Amino acid sequence: MIKKLRDTDFLILAHACFKVSDLMARIFLTLFLYKILESNLYMLGIYYVIVYFTVTPTYAIIRKISDGKNMVNMYKLSLFMLFLYYSSVFGFIDYISNNIYLFAVFHGVSVGLYWYTYEVIVYKLSEEGSVAKFLAKQSFVMQLIKIFVPVTLGYVIYSESYRMAILIIAIMLFIAFLLVGMIKRKVIIKNDEKLIETFNKSLLDKRQFKVYLLNFIYGFTIGGIFVRLVGVFMYLKVNSEFVYGILESVGAILIAMVLLLFNARNNMNKLNKIIVYLMFFVLCIAIIGVNISSIFIWSLLFLILTVLIALMDLFIYTKSFEVPKSNNINALNYFVFNQGSMDIGRLIGYLAFAAINLYMTESEIIYLGVLCFMLMIYSVYIISVGFVEKRKDIASGF
Repeated sequence: MIKKLRDTDFLILAHACFKVSDLMARIFLTLFLYKILESNLYMLGIYYVIVYFTVTPTYAIIRKISDGKNMVNMYKLSLFMLFLYYSSVFGFIDYISNNIYLFAVFHGVSVGLYWYTYEVIVYKLSEEGSVAKFLAKQSFVMQLIKIFVPVTLGYVIYSESYRMAILIIAIMLFIAFLLVGMIKRKVIIKNDEKLIETFNKSLLDKRQFKVYLLNFIYGFTIGGIFVRLVGVFMYLKVNSEFVYGILESVGAILIAMVLLLFNARNNMNKLNKIIVYLMFFVLCIAIIGVNISSIFIWSLLFLILTVLIALMDLFIYTKSFEVPKSNNINALNYFVFNQGSMDIGRLIGYLAFAAINLYMTESEIIYLGVLCFMLMIYSVYIISVGFVEKRKDIASGF
């Protein structure tokens, strides 16, 4: 007898379909834009400036207009908007370069709407049932997607075209839209707190202020332009979306193995400092050997860097979602503040990158120089500011 699927199962499946599009955006969409913009890094930077300029206000706007409404319907709307975005890219692929700003706004609003509504639904599920079981299931599915999707999409692009890969993503998002329609539960949120007042209240907690600052600097450096440029640089070395997809999939396998071996009792602050030093060391090797043509060496450096970035993401996530109970502030507002501060950092990072490319010629050494510069900013912050030890009044936000 087939077990009846629950609302949480439909949510996991829908998010899995979205994750395929998210990996497409993170891994291959940047390369696609890089190509259609004729390797114009200034325009690439401006695209992401506009994306994150629209994402952050979207959180606040959706928080306001969704008050008292069924968030499942808003979640469906976000998936439909993402479906329309990728369908537009598929249908008007020859017009993107001339309408790049419009596509960027559409992308930013869709992503902002998705993440806010998704986090709201997960938050409510965590209140009503066993969130640990839900997250364990979701984590398993997401890890499988991270392993198999990059190489699959890379092969589709290599053997067919970017257009075919984008069509597959649009279909996956439409399937996600249909899956969410099967969720029977209503998720209604009342936002009684005023956003600005709540934000000022949270700033009274010095530790939370450090979290906002950490998120901002992380978005400005490692969590924004850094990851995009690493992908572009590695692609220029291997010159094949399929090979690049294989590297991303192998990296996902290594990350899964490292996280399984990772001891959660380790001192996160100390570990993060070590990660920063190792990343800086890898990039220094890359700069010294920038003219090395061996794909094996570059692939090895890329995989090491991929694992280090994943561990750093774990550190950021752990710090960002440790919500002080003493402030009695809705965890969803912490999501808006934490994610908003990170996205503002990304916005400024891409803006700085775009400005740099107005005055500098395109060369690999410049890419690596920008990466090292951003890593240095982040490492200075981590080493000089750091964090106090985890307090007893800290609980998971979601």
